[in-house]
Amino acid sequence: MRFSESPTAKTAKAILALADRYPAQSLPLHILRAFAQFLPALLMPCSRRGKPRHLSINARRFQKGEWEALWTQALHNNNREVAHRAKKLDGKPPAPASLRARARYAEYCARKGALSKANQAMTSELTPSAAPTNINELRAKNPEPTHLSRDTTTQRASLIWPLKGDTRAWWEEEEGQEYIQQHFTSGPAPRCPRLT
Repeated sequence: MRFSESPTAKTAKAILALADRYPAQSLPLHILRAFAQFLPALLMPCSRRGKPRHLSINARRFQKGEWEALWTQALHNNNREVAHRAKKLDGKPPAPASLRARARYAEYCARKGALSKANQAMTSELTPSAAPTNINELRAKNPEPTHLSRDTTTQRASLIWPLKGDTRAWWEEEEGQEYIQQHFTSGPAPRCPRLT
């Protein structure tokens, strides 16, 4: 059974074949790379409104040279999404889940065996908040390091997390070579069983 190539795959192959004709670091190659980054946005419809057939339609339109129409469509869909999100959230946090939704989620968790999560879904009233009034409570849960040597943000490397260059140097030293000899060359190479 032979599968026919989709219009999207044909388009991607055409761009790759065209990119091979230009030397490295050239302006046409740079333009093709930038174009390849925008291609999914042109071909793929908005995730909330799109259907699989829209991808094929957009790929055919692209092959016919209707690039300006595709760009206009992508901008139009993006503007609709931005307006939808602004209208939906309106600067407020999302509404808490209804009792029915919480019960449905609790039943799902219970069926999967996560009984504590099911209990929490029904009994917990906690809702996450990113309000500035919660900053002191969050700082209390994540205190500052008591000593600079314990601060992972200021220390470049430690014995636990060495730098990549330090690790390479250690493997090349005598101790690293001994470790390799001792643990990795003690017997024949492991084999994968044949699956027939």
